[in-house]
Amino acid sequence: MTSEQVTTIRLGTFNVLGLTGFRAADAAESLGPPGSESWVDAWAELLARLDCDVIGLQEGIDHAGAVRIARRAGWFLATVPSPLRWSGHILSRTPILETRVFSHATPMTTDDDPFSRCLGAALVDVGRDERPWWFVDLHLCPSRPDIPEDEARRRRAVEAEAIEPVVDALEATGHPLVLGGDFNSDVDEPIHDRLLARGYVNAMDAVGGGRRPTFGKHGTRPEHVYVLDHLYVGPPLVGRLRAARVGGDAGFWYPGPEQAGQWVASDHLPVVAELARRS
Repeated sequence: MTSEQVTTIRLGTFNVLGLTGFRAADAAESLGPPGSESWVDAWAELLARLDCDVIGLQEGIDHAGAVRIARRAGWFLATVPSPLRWSGHILSRTPILETRVFSHATPMTTDDDPFSRCLGAALVDVGRDERPWWFVDLHLCPSRPDIPEDEARRRRAVEAEAIEPVVDALEATGHPLVLGGDFNSDVDEPIHDRLLARGYVNAMDAVGGGRRPTFGKHGTRPEHVYVLDHLYVGPPLVGRLRAARVGGDAGFWYPGPEQAGQWVASDHLPVVAELARRS
């Protein structure tokens, strides 16, 4: 382990598109079919390449499939079940002490319900005489053809209000919080204002040189490129932020235009932040 790895903690968030790869047919030729041993190996290697100590995933897979990848890569795993079909996962290099799920299914759950994708948290033992940290994994309502932009913004505003008591309850435990996920919005919506008002900071804004597009790359037109994925760090940890980046390495991004046989891990890019450990 390098000196840098000993003195820092790397946190990430990544919408993994069901772990099919972006351009799934092309990806399957390299990864193998979903659930195959080659597919497990490939995803364990791709996620390890991000070099995170803790990473939250959105649009994941069933728990059993996630367990296979986690075991292959040596991760501890917490799965955040989705009320519909977009489970989240939190992977950690160090033990997970507690998990809380806030995206509960009801007999009548629909897209209109808050957190119909996922919202959950894992209390992670980050070691080195640190208090454990909560990592909150969230995925908010998207805008898409069947959910017009105005309606999607209304639903995300409802989710922004509903997340307040969740953050209150986690903060009341006395452990620092990091929130990461697919917010399906840039910073012009209520959830961002609410987090900033609580003293949280956007890692890319603070130490990443400003926000970068995380969705709609690979040769798409500029008007179809969006900043949707974010990491927010809570007040006890803000002063320890050292760096942040949007992952554009091979396997996660290519400059386009798209070509036959070309694929990447997802239609989103990961966001990774680095924090100093307690000295």
